[in-house]
Amino acid sequence: MTLADVYDVRYGTFESPPGFTFKHTGTIDSFMGTLTRAVDGFTITFDVGAMAGTHMGEFRQHDCTFYRVHRINGIPTFTGIQGTAHGQKITTSIYDPKSLAAPAPANFWADITKDSDIAEFLLIVSSYKSTTKEHP
Repeated sequence: MTLADVYDVRYGTFESPPGFTFKHTGTIDSFMGTLTRAVDGFTITFDVGAMAGTHMGEFRQHDCTFYRVHRINGIPTFTGIQGTAHGQKITTSIYDPKSLAAPAPANFWADITKDSDIAEFLLIVSSYKSTTKEHP
């Protein structure tokens, strides 16, 4: 029995439970792609790398109905839920804005259609491990 599939996104890895399809959508300066749940199409989009920028942080806090600063594997992380024309979107950026030696930013986002989408998103995103530089 396989508990999780591990995906390498050049700057780090993350895990997902069985039932998801991984797709690299390609960019030159970062690693972009999607992870889609086969049963219902729930999709997590990601953009990881030095040129990926940051999709969530204090600069977006005012747009969020939920915002939290936390850590994933020792790296500062910013998660927010924002309202959209179609419902809600959850976004997480894993990066240290105060350190030039920090790992490359890792951004994940998804449209939320039910509470279990939030749980699934956070379980997958929380498994992210940077392979670029060690964080103090």
